[in-house]
Amino acid sequence: MTRLSACLAAFIAPLLAGGALLGAAEQSAPPTPTVAPVPSAPVPVPQAPRRLRLAEVVQLSAASVPVSIARLDTALARASLNTERTALQPTLNATAGVTRAKTYVDFNRVPQVFSPDNTFDARLHLGQALLDLDAWNRVSAAGRRLAASEAANRLALEDAAGGAGEAYVELARSQALLAVRKDDLALAEELLKLTKAQVELGATEGIAGTRAENRVAAARSALTTGEGYVQLAAVALARALSLEPGHVLAAADELGDGLGASTAPAELAAALQAAHGGRPELQVSIETLAALEADRRAARGQRMPRLDGFADGGRIGRKINETETTWDIGVQLTIPLLDRDRYHEEIADRRLAQQRLRFEDLGQSIDAEVQNALIQLQTGRAVLVSTVDERTLAEREVTEARNRFTAGAGGNLDLIDAQRGLTRAQEQMVAARQMVALAQIRLARAVGAAVSLH
Repeated sequence: MTRLSACLAAFIAPLLAGGALLGAAEQSAPPTPTVAPVPSAPVPVPQAPRRLRLAEVVQLSAASVPVSIARLDTALARASLNTERTALQPTLNATAGVTRAKTYVDFNRVPQVFSPDNTFDARLHLGQALLDLDAWNRVSAAGRRLAASEAANRLALEDAAGGAGEAYVELARSQALLAVRKDDLALAEELLKLTKAQVELGATEGIAGTRAENRVAAARSALTTGEGYVQLAAVALARALSLEPGHVLAAADELGDGLGASTAPAELAAALQAAHGGRPELQVSIETLAALEADRRAARGQRMPRLDGFADGGRIGRKINETETTWDIGVQLTIPLLDRDRYHEEIADRRLAQQRLRFEDLGQSIDAEVQNALIQLQTGRAVLVSTVDERTLAEREVTEARNRFTAGAGGNLDLIDAQRGLTRAQEQMVAARQMVALAQIRLARAVGAAVSLH
């Protein structure tokens, strides 16, 4: 027994010694440095959407990039006109110089060489085109192009307003569909609660609860998709207004028959008359046609004689203080002898013929746009009336199916089908309202009244 105790003591002693050494090492070991936590990035605060009405969107579209580019094009056309006008304005040049030369003169076949000498010369030269058909017609063409550019500026305003209006309607449609998705989810959750209560009471089978849960999942998925469409439509509207995509926009106007109203008449005859009097494309085409006619006259003018007047005066001499006044005045007639500009006139004729065809086609295109917009407007309003009736019947069907399911007279499958029918009816109503709003915007654009949208 004593020997066993001694063996155990001999076995345990080294372990205790190792534990003591380990404890001492832990006490003598330097403390582990504490790592400071890395601060997390601040969570961005969601920006409140900027709610805009359609009239405000139309006003903001006037500052978009295409409109600004059109204004710069007008400034360039004005500068081109001023440049062409300089050909008809007087020219005044001042020259001064000194020349040192050795003069060689032959007198009766006897060469005479004079030592180098200086010649001082300073004078003014005045010139004026008296008859220049080429320059006159180029000025006329530049003036017509300026008028066409100003009309194109109004065209850019119309395009910007129409494009922003359609983007606004798309955003309003997405918001309306999102509201439909929210109502659909709320109705599906109500159906799920009602189904669970019926299952607990034993009034319906358990598969009814699975159907209701599946319907809630589908409605929640559709809601998420609708939220994404709203964000995409907001980005598209910001892009149409040349705003940064980070701007969060929302439509303050709801889809309805009044959205997209303007000063455009709703009758075909009045709309066609307004279109032919207010479309800036027609003015652009008319001024471009006149400019090309002036280009043809200018090309023909290059083959006509030109008359210029000039006057030149100054002082010349071998010493600065011993100069003499010299001057000359006259008229110069230039007659082209080689007909090298007939090809320019031929090119101008072809361009003029092309523009005439475009002008004729533009009138027919405008008539078609007006008629299409009126047909879409009438169709959309008729579809809207039918969708209102369809939604009313769908709501009644949901109510009747809920009553039958609550009374135990039927399963929830009929109620789910009725709910889906109500959602489809609401979506069709949104689509019909969008069709009416887009038709009104396109009618305003067709008659040249898009800037009056509200």
